[in-house]
Amino acid sequence: YADEPTLFPFGVRAPVEFFEAYFTETAIKPGMRIFMSETCYRLNPPSEAFFRRTREAIYKLKIEEFAPPGPERNAIWAAVKEWFDKFAPKYTSNGDGTLPFFYGETISYADIVVASYLLWIKIVLGPENPEWKEMESWNAGRWGKFIELMKKYEIVDA
Repeated sequence: YADEPTLFPFGVRAPVEFFEAYFTETAIKPGMRIFMSETCYRLNPPSEAFFRRTREAIYKLKIEEFAPPGPERNAIWAAVKEWFDKFAPKYTSNGDGTLPFFYGETISYADIVVASYLLWIKIVLGPENPEWKEMESWNAGRWGKFIELMKKYEIVDA
């Protein structure tokens, strides 16, 4: 599709792959227990049973213990916010800080990574969930605006 943007602009993959590893490790990993437990609750019964069995074996915790309401979940959520706060200035370091994408005005695979994780979080938490509402407002509303900006790239089944 020559008329579509390439996800690896400038013919390089390394910066985008480094970005993906950095973003996943710093901004997403602290909240994985919340995101995984909420994912489990959204699956159909056979998928939920498999997901539960495999994740509980890895973490040696019941899904219900991953991020229970209260101080433990609040601490996990605070860590997610802390990393998004550290991450946002790096993402906006191009130009005057208002350029929307990893490569400034040029969309790339890095942006797809961020959008994918944000959409996953929005879906598993629910669009009206207070945690999601809070997250989309972080960093002057950057993440909510980013999701809106990325809608034009969505592929929707007809």
